Amino acid sequence: MDRKIPRFSVEPASNCIPEVGLWLAILDDARERLLYALRSIREVDLDAKAPIGINTIGTLLYHIALTDLNWVYDNMLQQPYPAEIASLFPYPLTDAKEHLTCITGWRLEDYQQRLMVARAKVHDVFKPMSLEYFRELLRREQDFGPYEMTPESVLRHLAQHESEHRGEIQLLVGALQRDESFQ
Repeated sequence: MDRKIPRFSVEPASNCIPEVGLWLAILDDARERLLYALRSIREVDLDAKAPIGINTIGTLLYHIALTDLNWVYDNMLQQPYPAEIASLFPYPLTDAKEHLTCITGWRLEDYQQRLMVARAKVHDVFKPMSLEYFRELLRREQDFGPYEMTPESVLRHLAQHESEHRGEIQLLVGALQRDESFQ
């Protein structure tokens, strides 16, 4: 029997400098873990009222994908989204109350497509970077005031962000399925 052995290491992404490749691999590992967690999600769970917190699983999946783009294009590059992806993300990150924009009526495949497209764009932007730019301190202005970041810190933040929301999604799945089994 030829079983795949679990591997708990990351190989840096190719076709880029090793420092960028390592962080892209870490980011992709977080995505693989999210996609693995999604295997236990039923379509009905995507829009189900959250038994804990306020966000549905679908809302969180949209948020994860759009946050990749937000950090890369809005914060780091300060450029509009490429036309081919702007139509996939018709809703803003937050609503008028500063809550995540509630997304409903989409299938799991719709979210997975957005996750894939957003991550591909992250790779497109980061793979050609020089080490100097990857570590350059970028100063940005927002309504709340100035802030600073490096492109390297953007990838670290995105990996952590996705991991935290994956845990939230797993908690919601467990709570939804437990609630159903008690009915």
